[in-house]
Amino acid sequence: MSILKTVTVYQCDECQKVTTVKSNEEFKQFEAEWHSSINYDFCPPCQMKDTTQARIIEDNNNLAAIDGKFAEIENPLKKILPDSKCERCFDSGVWLTPRNKVEICPNLQLGLNHQSPNIASFLFSRAAHQLNEISVWVSPFCFELARILTQYSAENPCPHTALIDCFYADTNLTQDEKQRKLEGLFAELKEVWILPIGCRENEPKGYWIDVNQKEKT
Repeated sequence: MSILKTVTVYQCDECQKVTTVKSNEEFKQFEAEWHSSINYDFCPPCQMKDTTQARIIEDNNNLAAIDGKFAEIENPLKKILPDSKCERCFDSGVWLTPRNKVEICPNLQLGLNHQSPNIASFLFSRAAHQLNEISVWVSPFCFELARILTQYSAENPCPHTALIDCFYADTNLTQDEKQRKLEGLFAELKEVWILPIGCRENEPKGYWIDVNQKEKT
């Protein structure tokens, strides 16, 4: 499987103007000219309007608050994906924005030094983008679970206990409740995302995205 070209489409929330970004150079130009943040995208002319100034300030303040919160906590994915180099996408190539949009990792778009996404990441990215295309809400929990599994394989599956700790260590759920919730996430990945999930109960026990399974249609 190969990706020939990635095209990202942005729409101004004020005038509905649409622009497309097809390369690192175009993304740099877009980033320099447009306001694109948590809640709003504004083209250059609309940024100057009085009606949008307050929303831009609100957007910037919200983003700063979120960045501050993330800086205060340790991302649990760092523990389960210790070898990942990119803290935005954890080497999967995509991330989920606060507006529930699946987008290419900004570090990839900017052409920065980045690990090449593997085949499992391509399957994950395609499935996530397809949910966006048909206007299906992308569950952040399912997104993170699938993103974790992209970095594991049949030879090195993700341990069941590591997933339980990653998602539910800080909850008051019982072990049975944690198990049921995790099983629910896996069911959604299989039935809604149509991802080929590999699972093995004998040693080494664990899960992965099985790139060798025959793709479902």
